[in-house]
Parts: sequence; C-alpha cells; structure tokens
Amino acid sequence: MSKRCSKNDLFKNLEKIAGQIIYHKKNSCPRDRIHFHYPKIEYVKQLGGLHDMSRTQKLESDWSYFYHVFESEIMEGEFYKRYSNYAKELRKDDLFFYRFISNFIQFCFYKEISLEHVQKIADDFFKIMAGKPVNSSLRNFSFGISPKGNYKINNYLTIKKPQKNDFNIKKIPAKEEFDFNGIIPKTSAIINYTFDQHGLGDNEHNVMERLQTILSIFKVIKIDSLGTVHTSFDYFDDLHIGHYYFHQSHLDYLKTNFSKKDVEKLKNTIEFIDKNYKMNEMLSINVKDNNLGNALRTYQKTLRDLGYYYSETTPYAVKIINGLIVTDSTDSKERFVRRTSNFLYYLGIQNNNTKKILKLAYDWRSNYFHGSSTTKIKKKYEDEGITTTYIELFMLNSARLLLFTLLILKKNSGKELMDLLDDVNTVEGIRKLKTELKKTKKYISICKKGIKINEPNILKIEILEC
Repeated sequence: MSKRCSKNDLFKNLEKIAGQIIYHKKNSCPRDRIHFHYPKIEYVKQLGGLHDMSRTQKLESDWSYFYHVFESEIMEGEFYKRYSNYAKELRKDDLFFYRFISNFIQFCFYKEISLEHVQKIADDFFKIMAGKPVNSSLRNFSFGISPKGNYKINNYLTIKKPQKNDFNIKKIPAKEEFDFNGIIPKTSAIINYTFDQHGLGDNEHNVMERLQTILSIFKVIKIDSLGTVHTSFDYFDDLHIGHYYFHQSHLDYLKTNFSKKDVEKLKNTIEFIDKNYKMNEMLSINVKDNNLGNALRTYQKTLRDLGYYYSETTPYAVKIINGLIVTDSTDSKERFVRRTSNFLYYLGIQNNNTKKILKLAYDWRSNYFHGSSTTKIKKKYEDEGITTTYIELFMLNSARLLLFTLLILKKNSGKELMDLLDDVNTVEGIRKLKTELKKTKKYISICKKGIKINEPNILKIEILEC
C-alpha cells in the first residue's frame, strides 16, 4: 500500500484534479451566468483597487453545487480510498485525508492554482505523514490596534497600516460577498502571520485567538477580526478560503496605538510566551481551572464588553484583581487598595490618584455585584474630576498588568506576590518585591505618570505599554 503512495503519485493525481476543476470553471453553468449577468471572467473583477461585492452586481459563480458533485465523484474513486487508508495507518486519524482532499478541491474551485502550488501541497502532505510541521500563513484585517507604520515583529509576524492594495484579494467566492469599501476605513491594522501546522488545532481560529490574547495582555486592546484570508493552503481548517465579519460602528473610538517603540517589547513578550506556554494554554477554551486561568477568562470577557452600551467593566476588573491578590476568606476594601496600590507603585505607576481610584472602583464593584445602583458611584467619579471612561481603562490596565506579571513569573495564582505586597514595611521586603517585579519590567515601558489616555472624541489608549 505505502509503495503506491508517493510524492510523485500524489502530485500527478492532484494535478489531474486541479486540471478537471479548471475545465469546469471555464465551461460550466452558462445559463446561470446569463441569468445573473456574469461577465466572462473566472474570478472577482478588480475595480479601481477595490472590489464591488454587492449583490446587485454579482461577479463570480458560486461553485458550491459543482464542488459537492465533484467531491463525491473523487471520494468514490480508487485514489481517494488508497490514500485515505494510507493516512489512517500513519496518523491514526480516520478523517485526515477526507479533510485534506475536501480542502484541496475547494481551494482549486475558489483560488487560482498553479503546478508550483500543487507540488508544494503534495510535498507538505508527506511532511505531515512523517510528523513534521508544515508552513501556513494568513492575513487578518483587525480593528482595535492602530499601528503608526509597518512593523516586522519577527520572521513570522508583521503588523502594518492598511493600504488599499491590501484589499486587492482577487479570489473571493461569491458566497463570501462583502463590501470592502466599508472595511477599508474601519480596519486599523493588517496582521500578516505565518505559523506551523502540527495538527488539527493549528488552524486560523486558534492561532488568531492566541495572538489576540497575547496582544490584549501586551496592551489594553479590544481587538476584533473583521476578516481573515489564508494566503497559503491550509491542511486543517475548513474555512481556508477566508471569511468576513460585519463591524459595529459604535466601537470606532476604541483604538490602541502601536508604534515603533512597541516592536521590541512585543517581540520579547512573544518569545517568552512561545518558550514557556503551549499554544493551547493560551486559548480561552483550554485555559486551566486555576486562579490565573479564571482571571484570564474574565479579562477576555470584560474586554469583549468594553465599549458596549450599559456595559459594566470596572466591577469585573476589580474581580480579577481580587481573585489574584485578595484571596483571604474575608476580603476587604483596605486589603484591595493596599495590595493593588503597592503593586502598581513598585511597578512604576506613581500616580497621586491611584488610591482614590481604587477605593471608588471597589465601591462600584460592591454595589454592582450586590444588585445596588451604580449611578451614584459613577457620579462620584465625575465629582472627583475623573471620567468613568478613564477609571474603566485604569482598572482594566491594572488587572492586565497583574495578569501579565503572573504570566511572566509563571505563577498560577497571586499568593506569593500577595505575601510580598504585604511585606513592604521593611527594606528586605521592598527588595524582594522589586526583584520579582524587575522580571516583568523587561517587557514594559512606563509613562511619566504611569498612565496616558487621550479623550474625548477619538480615544487613543496608551497605558503602560507591555
């Protein structure tokens, strides 16, 4: 069986499949083309650097019917059965070759295919059979992070300002119709990411979730994927042809600056995470059930709520901090304020308003979780000269820095840090706390007052960049 399965044999069969699909695309469904006023082209027509993907001018055939018919014919043949059994023997995975050939057929229907493409796909197939990772890449259109230039973070990650030519995606299926004229002004970053695929979990959804988790710990970023397009063949993701989301316009003011000075810090952060944490440990569905894991899940949920009408994020930021460094059987405002202010002070946030903000935030949290109105608490913020937006971001930033510190220290809870925060009345106690926090400071920059938020119209958050 294995002797009949080789790179050359697979290449010839895939080349034959690709050729048949190209023929179908050139000669199929003329009646549909007439009915929907298709021009005689195979792919989406480029219009002045952009694309008109509206339903009033449909420009590409939806190949779904032909795709399913063609797939059924292939899977009834000797080639499919032979390689399916071959993959089962080597990977102990009954569905691997099904996913592979299904993705390949869809890839050929919706993207332009060359012999070089086919050869690489065949070669990579046998790498996977040998247990070696293969290279995959994607382009993500993201909102939330606002780069000032084009920045190469490392050999596999680039964050850049969007340009019109970034939206010249020539092979988009009709079923993914979308008006890119709306996405262009709203997209604040293009993230080009290359990653290794070892198995089923190494797909676009998971690698982007992991990257977004790192970015949201690196800075306070409410990052949303407006769309993702694979720039290479994906072996494990059924959505390799790309997918797109609609964007909520009322969140347009939530953007976080990303500048050249952030590049080295982010590079160091990613290197540390890659070295010390497995990919699935940074996914919300797999985060462990410990204090740090629960706090990380709460943080991600809180970020998702940020900016929505009637959302209450401050109580959850307090909850995150409480769950990590105020774990006494009877928590108290005094412990919360003392430990949190000590943590921020020795990390570098020497802001005269810190304790005042923490006290107000704790009262807000108490009212919220006990079912009392938070209106008076919020008004008290304004009377103290601090906007609710400012306090909201200050508390989220404080929670983020605590999570970031525990990740760097590789601690599943804040108990050891909590003990150090209580022991700052002695020179030795301060020295021990500074020694631990010094490990985190490698990854952060401190503003003069520890926090900088520009309001009110376009909110550019720049808070203790990690």
